[in-house]
Amino acid sequence: MNTDQESNAESPVAYHYCSTRTLKAIVENQRLWLTNAFFMNDSLEVQWFKNVSKSVVEEMKLRDLALREFYEALDRDLLEVPYQNVYCACFSQVRDDLSQWRAYADDGRGVAVKFDLERIQDANQDQVGDWLLDFHEVEYDVRGQELMAEDVIKMHSEALRDEEFGSARDVAKSAYQYLSLIAPRCKNPAFKGEREIRLLVQSFTPNDTTIYDEAVFNFAKGLGIWERNGVLVPYTEVEIPTEAISEVVLGPRFGGLENEAAVKLLLTKYNFKTAQISTSEASYR
Repeated sequence: MNTDQESNAESPVAYHYCSTRTLKAIVENQRLWLTNAFFMNDSLEVQWFKNVSKSVVEEMKLRDLALREFYEALDRDLLEVPYQNVYCACFSQVRDDLSQWRAYADDGRGVAVKFDLERIQDANQDQVGDWLLDFHEVEYDVRGQELMAEDVIKMHSEALRDEEFGSARDVAKSAYQYLSLIAPRCKNPAFKGEREIRLLVQSFTPNDTTIYDEAVFNFAKGLGIWERNGVLVPYTEVEIPTEAISEVVLGPRFGGLENEAAVKLLLTKYNFKTAQISTSEASYR
């Protein structure tokens, strides 16, 4: 059974709402930053799905007392073992959303950049070493999240029952690893209006490292630190091929024709010649 949600056969629609300063940095450097998930605006990043998984474990443990040791070990891991090596860039399937203009694009003065995530994945796959690079639509439905957790836990409990693995502790560690990889793809339903897609770079060994361990720096692309409002934020980068940007939507408060012309010059200067420029239809001033 495949517990990993496959990326779409075709790259999904993915708009990144940002300021013009960020647009300039992306285009000039042909790089996109992925921020450590624990420094993002949702205080329950990753932990949300771990909480959902804990509830599933508790229910399954009551129905399957023979594997109580496995469930208790997994429950302890979900409570105690950190999973901090998650780096994320956020996109939306919504092209022209007023709430996202206000929240993420300089109160409507910024842009929404349409990215081809499949091209970005292909361009960077050889650069991430033992880490995983993929994109996924975010799951907001709690029942859907519970089913994802159940699939992982059932797969491991059946393997343990059939003696395909080692001890209950080893199988619980493997289950926790799979659940940790799914966790950044699930969010609080309060965010569902954003219809988010995430580009993720993740460590495949959540049990072995935290963001502070030396082993993290084996990640081939390396890590950086930037300062945001007095907080030091870890990030990594991926390369942006020039053909990966197909549209730049100017926000509802973007400015006049001279600003639009400057965006065209910026894109042309750095060879993003296929990117089209359009304008938001949101009425906001």
